[in-house]
Amino acid sequence: MLFIAAIAAALFVLRGLPRMRSPALFAEDGQIFLAEAHNDGIAAIITPYAGYLHVIPRLVAALLEPLPVTSAPIAYLWAAVVVHLLFLTPALSTRLAWLIPSPVLRGGLFASLCLMAPLWEPYGNIANLIFVAGLTLLLLILSTDRHGGSGVEPSWWP
Repeated sequence: MLFIAAIAAALFVLRGLPRMRSPALFAEDGQIFLAEAHNDGIAAIITPYAGYLHVIPRLVAALLEPLPVTSAPIAYLWAAVVVHLLFLTPALSTRLAWLIPSPVLRGGLFASLCLMAPLWEPYGNIANLIFVAGLTLLLLILSTDRHGGSGVEPSWWP
C-alpha cells in the first residue's frame, strides 16, 4: 500500500510540472488571501468572502505571509500540493477497512484520487483546496472511529 501511495503522490507532483515551471497566484490566492493575510493578519481567517469562510486557504495564507511576496507564487503552489496530498491520506486509513478491506485497494483509492482527470484548475492553488476538503470529509464520515463504531451511523440511530 505504501509503495502505491508513494508512486501516486510522485505522479501527482509530476502532473504539476507545467504549473511549476511558471508559478502564478490563482484567482483569490493573491488578491484576497495573500492581501488580507498581509493587511489583516490572523483576523483574516474569520473574515467571510463570497458568503462563507475560507478557513483552509486563509490558514495557508497566514502561515506563508512572512515570506517575501516574490516567493508567494511558488510557496502557495507547493503548500497547495502538500495540503492536497495530506487531504487524500484518509483514503489509506484502516478506518475504511469495513468498506475497503484490502490495504492494496485503499492504496488504489488514494492513487485514483491523486490521478483523477482534469486537474488543471484546482491543482496547485489554495483557493480550490476547499473542494479537496470535501472529499476528505466524505472519507472521514465513512471511516470508523478508534473505538470500533462506524462514522456512518450516529450513536442515536436505532
